[in-house]
Amino acid sequence: MQYADESGLKIEERKFTKEEAYNAKEAFISSATTFMFPVVKIDGHEVGGGVVGEHVKELRALYIKESIARAI
Repeated sequence: MQYADESGLKIEERKFTKEEAYNAKEAFISSATTFMFPVVKIDGHEVGGGVVGEHVKELRALYIKESIARAI
C-alpha cells in the first residue's frame, strides 16, 4: 500500500465479485515469499488481456528494490 501511495495510485480495500476480478485491468497477489506476483488469468478468464499490467510491474519493482535495500 505504501508503494501504491508513493506511485500516486488510489487503493480501495473491499470485497469484490469474481466477475469484477475477471474484468480487472490488472491483478496481483502479494505475500512475503512472492513479493507481488502478477495474475493474468483467473478461472480461465484472461485478466488485462492476459498480460502483466504496468502498475503491477511498477509496484513489484518498488517492492523488490525496497526489500533489497532493507536487507543490506
